[in-house]
Amino acid sequence: MAAAKVHSTAPITGDKQKQKRNIDMKTNFSLVRKAAFVTMCAAVLSPAALFAGNVLKTAEEHGLIKSVDVKTHQLVVTDQKTKAEGTFQWNDQTKFIEHGNPVSATALKAGLPVNITYAAGSGTPMLERVQIPADKEPKPAATPATRPKS
Repeated sequence: MAAAKVHSTAPITGDKQKQKRNIDMKTNFSLVRKAAFVTMCAAVLSPAALFAGNVLKTAEEHGLIKSVDVKTHQLVVTDQKTKAEGTFQWNDQTKFIEHGNPVSATALKAGLPVNITYAAGSGTPMLERVQIPADKEPKPAATPATRPKS
């Protein structure tokens, strides 16, 4: 029969025990550093994740002004395509432009065509830009061609 190998299970003593303890401490320190790094990254990125959900999307519409309320800062616009009415609000950051020049909200009048850019979100959409386009030159009426008299 072959001789069986016997492994000694004697306790580690002296220098070998110190070496094992040093290796365990280095491993633990490395794990603690990794955990601290992951925690810091999560803390730094969590506000970005919170605010990313609240980002308002910008939308545009073209229509006719139905009504303007300068006191409550509200504008009602009828969409040119769908004929649906939309109510919008403006604030101090809203830009009003008429024929390419900045104007105040008092330039808005019912019946005027407008191009609006607004932040779509919950509640009443907030206007970012209201543009009154330049009037297009009316085309001259077509006149019938005249024949030269013979």
